[in-house]
This record gives sequence, C-alpha cells and structure tokens, in this order.
Amino acid sequence: MVNPTRGAVAAAVAACVLVPTHGFAGTGPATARLQHSCRMCAEPAPLQRREVFRQLMGVAGTAIIAAGATAWPAAAELGGFYEKGDELKGAVFASDRLAKIQENYTGVKEAVNAIKALDLLISDKDYTNIRGALRRPPAALLRTSSRNIIPYLEGDDAKAKAEKAYSQMISSVEKLDRLASQGIKGSKTVDGDLFKEQERCYKLGADFLALLPQP
Repeated sequence: MVNPTRGAVAAAVAACVLVPTHGFAGTGPATARLQHSCRMCAEPAPLQRREVFRQLMGVAGTAIIAAGATAWPAAAELGGFYEKGDELKGAVFASDRLAKIQENYTGVKEAVNAIKALDLLISDKDYTNIRGALRRPPAALLRTSSRNIIPYLEGDDAKAKAEKAYSQMISSVEKLDRLASQGIKGSKTVDGDLFKEQERCYKLGADFLALLPQP
C-alpha cells in the first residue's frame, strides 16, 4: 500500500522545478541562487535555497492535509459512531444490572417471609428454634442477597436509601436473635419484646423490598 503522506510530498515536489540562474550571488554553494519555476506562480522569482525549501514544505503540507482529509472520517461521523457505542454499552449494562437484581430479589423476599413466620415460634416460646431459623435459609440469606443487590441499583440516591434500609433491617434481625437468646436463658419478659421486634423486622424487610425494581 502506498503511504499517503509520502505520495503527497512527492506530488508537491514534482509540481515545482528549480533551475539554476546564469549568475551567482556568491562563490560558495550555500549562496547559490536558484530560479523558482512553478505552475502555481505567475512570475519566476530568484530564491535562496532555504526559501525554496520552506515553500516546498508549505506546498507539501497542504497536499498532506488534503490527502488526510480523505483518509479519515469526518468528526460528525465519529461522534455518531461513539454515541451508538455508548447506547449499546448502556443497554448491555442495564440488562445485566436488572438480571443481578432479579437473581437475588427472590432470596430477599423469602427471607422476609421467613421472619414473618417466626410469630408461630414466638407463641410457642421456642427460643432455640427462633435462633436456629435466623441462621438457616431462607432467613440466613437475607444479608447476602441484599448486599448483592445494592451495588446494581441505579443512581447514588437509590443506593443510599437501600443501604439505610438494609442497616435498619439487619439491626432488627440481630435484636431478634439477642431477645431469643435471653429467652433461652430464662427471661420472663422477653415474649412481648420478641413479638414487637418481629413485627418491626418484617416491616423493615418489606420497606427494603419496596425500594427494589420489581421482577
């Protein structure tokens, strides 16, 4: 393939013909005068070699720019190309983001429903199984599933709200566990507190779910 830059320089040089004049301004080669005979010039003019070289480079530069303009796409075309690329990347990311949320949404919902079902164990004063239920799936998946969702929420505001709701929900779960532990140790006043906290924990879980995109 022909180098477009080299070809442009050759074309520019071919456009100008330099011929020596009959007289010389000095005796050394550096002071020799040349006659500039060019189709682009109306009248030939005597020029020093440096001036001739400068003019040739000016012509060559113009030719190179002209050649380059045909070799690369216009800025408007490039802008359209990058815009389409950004749209495609955005669509792929949005699809992946929703897939990650939906993948973990069921785990959160099942965990919240398991917390709601604790009222039966509280009624039976089955404190050991209350603690056990909090440590087994589906309730045990509440932390992991929730943490897997939050990074994929859209926008800093949505993430901040989900982080706050998550912290309150997990704090309530931990309180449930402590109250059940007190019941195992023989506390006589723990039942009322357990019911209240179980209801609060379920509500906080439902509030967290409400912040998520529905599958």
